[in-house]
Amino acid sequence: MALVSESNLNLQGFGDVEDGKWCLKAVEWSLSESGLQLRLSGDHGVVATG
Repeated sequence: MALVSESNLNLQGFGDVEDGKWCLKAVEWSLSESGLQLRLSGDHGVVATG
């Protein structure tokens, strides 16, 4: 999975508010005893170009 800041992501199956195109602003991976966690933040309805 290639998730990096300023990449585009298209979510489906999460709900009306969450579904759609996103431009990622931050991607954070963490690993602990409880497992792998992925935290994403971004702008909904925005597509990165470039």
